Amino acid sequence: MKLRPILFSTPMVQAILRGQKTQTRRIVKPQPTGGLRTSPFTQTGYEDKHGYPLKPCPYGYEGDQLWVRETYTKTENGILYKADNPRIEGIKWKSPIFMPRQYSRIILNIKEIRVQRLEQISRDDAHDEGFNCRADFFALFHKLNPDAPENPFVWVIHFN
Repeated sequence: MKLRPILFSTPMVQAILRGQKTQTRRIVKPQPTGGLRTSPFTQTGYEDKHGYPLKPCPYGYEGDQLWVRETYTKTENGILYKADNPRIEGIKWKSPIFMPRQYSRIILNIKEIRVQRLEQISRDDAHDEGFNCRADFFALFHKLNPDAPENPFVWVIHFN
């Protein structure tokens, strides 16, 4: 079992804390050429249409854990998290990119990892992503990934 970092925005951390977010989708890099097929012969279980193995998921495998990086600040009284204090003004919040492991308070257990096209997300999966509908999910995904190809392959990571 490995422990790896994963970055989430403040609204997504809030959804995780409420128990509303149990999935995340991240773009597969590099994108498979010409399509994707399952393969019992590769480490990931996937290869592109030309038989080249898909690179392993950078977030791990089933049974691994993810520690969540979120927006935070360090005070003399401890750590404040923006997800808990979104309306406090005058605080210089630190980017989640710079959060050290010891400040993380959320550990996610990976239950399943698979690959799919982004537009294959179901209504239930959009809900498990923390959204009320697919359109809301797509709006945020494209805002966060403006350079993503149209309908990219994504890692679908289920966690608890």
